[in-house]
Amino acid sequence: RAVLARGINLLDTAPWYGHGISEIVVGYALDTILRKRRGSLPRSSIIVNTKVGRYEADPLHQFDFSYATTMSSARRSIERMNCGYIDVLQLHDPEFAPSMSILMEETIPALIECRNRGWTKAIGITGYPLEVQHEILVRCFEVFSDEVVFDQSLVYCHNNLHDMSLFESFAQYCRRSNVCLMTAAPLSMGLLTNAGPPSWHPALPSLKKACDNAAKMCQARGIDISSLAMLYAFSQKEVGCTLIGMKDINQVD
Repeated sequence: RAVLARGINLLDTAPWYGHGISEIVVGYALDTILRKRRGSLPRSSIIVNTKVGRYEADPLHQFDFSYATTMSSARRSIERMNCGYIDVLQLHDPEFAPSMSILMEETIPALIECRNRGWTKAIGITGYPLEVQHEILVRCFEVFSDEVVFDQSLVYCHNNLHDMSLFESFAQYCRRSNVCLMTAAPLSMGLLTNAGPPSWHPALPSLKKACDNAAKMCQARGIDISSLAMLYAFSQKEVGCTLIGMKDINQVD
């Protein structure tokens, strides 16, 4: 309710987040907002995005890009969230797929079928390596030349004060291809904060040190580096939407 009151109406989740728990929580929230308030808000007032391809905590069973699992995962997500349909069903971290062929022959045809059945309104792709997303988008135009495949691309940690590589060519390609570009992690998973990143953060020590110095420089000038980082991310005209995480109402404000 707090975020809706402030004009934020997109929820991004995945079976991988909490291994199903995140989608269950989203379902509870949707039930509270859409149904228990006597339909004061229609389903169309909230955008619900989720993903396929990444599921279990066990590294040996974490990924499954098969046609059957993709179809069953999409159906299970709709049931968990009791949302009727998904707004954008996204291919989750395809850089970990065992081959490009399984994506072209199984995962992507399943996503197209989900869209044809009305289970999702649009199809998206997510991940970190820009070159992987670019290759998949190009291959899709070659393999599925008579059909628009991806409507949206979500990338993370490339629309930041320390990494602007998104705008070297990928953003322009998305624009030319009518693919809506979204970004996530404007704080670069904690790098651009006063507290610094978590211990598991994969950044090189030199980058961590540079971000720590930048945070201290901002503090000396009365500037919060996180606010500056988000202002930068939100100001990019090539980006249709930037996702941020909020753990409580205070962070919403």
